[in-house]
Amino acid sequence: AVEDTVPLSTKPTIDDLHQKTKVKITPTTTGYDPLIQYDWHEGTDTLHFAHNGISDRVMQKLKQGKIHITNTLDLHGYSVDEAAQALPNFIACNQGHTQQCLLIIHGKGQQSRHGKAVLKNCVAGWLKQDKHVLAYHSAAPHDGGTGALYVLIKKGK
Repeated sequence: AVEDTVPLSTKPTIDDLHQKTKVKITPTTTGYDPLIQYDWHEGTDTLHFAHNGISDRVMQKLKQGKIHITNTLDLHGYSVDEAAQALPNFIACNQGHTQQCLLIIHGKGQQSRHGKAVLKNCVAGWLKQDKHVLAYHSAAPHDGGTGALYVLIKKGK
């Protein structure tokens, strides 16, 4: 009986995200473009970005991890293609009636094939292009440090 079993995937599916967040989500048709080249950052580099209009006070709170995290996505083990689909869906399903702070764990690239922070760089580039993202900053050490980002997203409509 054991020979016929198939291990369950440890990566959350769209349905898993739906069940966890209790929000109806519709998969994007394309996700982010996994082939676009972005500025290159090392695994230990601190990342930050804010659209015009985000106050210094809000950015300071984000940097310090003082904005309540409403949900977390851990991209460890994801390929670039998988992350390019999962991340925009995760952001979309977490838009609520107020601004939300998400924790995106991308890792530092230490376990990647060439020891490079590929997902970190892709995630940073994708988030800069996402119209739902207001700002992001590398997380505090207790939330993953430079291997994760606090992401402030707009409220849904």
